[in-house]
Amino acid sequence: MQNGLSFKNTMSRVGLCYFVLMLVTQALQLAGMTLLGSLLETGWGLWALSYAPLYCIAVPVFILLLQKLVPGTPGTAGSAALTAGGWLRWLVLCLGVTYLFNFVSLGITALLGMLKGGAVQNPLALMQMNSSLLATFLFACVLAPVGEEFLFRKLLYDKIGGYGVRTYVLVGAFLFALFHANLSQLLYAFVLGAVFCYIYAHTGKLRYTILLHVAINTIGTMAAPLFIQYGGIWGTAAVDTGACEHCGGRRDRGAQALAVSRCSTRGRQGRRGSAAPGPQLWPCAAHAGHAGIHRSVRGAYSCGHLFDMSGPFRAKNGK
Repeated sequence: MQNGLSFKNTMSRVGLCYFVLMLVTQALQLAGMTLLGSLLETGWGLWALSYAPLYCIAVPVFILLLQKLVPGTPGTAGSAALTAGGWLRWLVLCLGVTYLFNFVSLGITALLGMLKGGAVQNPLALMQMNSSLLATFLFACVLAPVGEEFLFRKLLYDKIGGYGVRTYVLVGAFLFALFHANLSQLLYAFVLGAVFCYIYAHTGKLRYTILLHVAINTIGTMAAPLFIQYGGIWGTAAVDTGACEHCGGRRDRGAQALAVSRCSTRGRQGRRGSAAPGPQLWPCAAHAGHAGIHRSVRGAYSCGHLFDMSGPFRAKNGK
């Protein structure tokens, strides 16, 4: 027991706080769509309705709730330096596992499509084609990485870092994956969340993970239109990967649903000349409620013995 709370109570409260963050964001996005639905016709408006509720209202509420309900149990973050070469190796690793797990997700969605008798569409791909590159870059490649690293690395470490690196990495990865709230991103978001948490725990420097996050999103979102133009499975993978921005790829599960629905009902033509199909949104475990989240958080810890978190940072710190 640390700071008067048992491990179980700490994880439950952390899960509750992150659930409130998601719930408030989605509720405000739905309200915004109802009142200002015309803004969804523009790429900038879509992003604004997606991010403004999150960062202007939901995040402040989340921070206040987190500070009130969860006493700090910070760990002592490492102080290892990450060289340019080391950072590039992490980037290559992240890109590799991201695309690998994304192809696994594509296979799963294809199988689900066969079982249900229709294609399972990824709403992020349709959204990406309806947004300008500048808006995508500013929101998905700059704002989202900075905000997410603060929420899922810094704030989380300050609350549960004292339970050890393994616990922090696994809990952070679970929450980061659930926060993306769609099947297409669930697997690789978990892997990236684990990598980012691991790096932050051993360096104590948020700038390393922010730059990695920015690079991964930029490679995906800026290269995606070119890949889509030339078609093939690589284009689909690029869109899925680049949308680690978010919250549901882009912090807008509700906005995605309406945008994709409008795109399909108007028969809007896609980049390759085909009418955009109707939306097929799949539920995420985050929608199961607070109980589901805190069970996942506690479950992550219970299987933590399967992972050996020793690595180059540990050797550098001499820990």
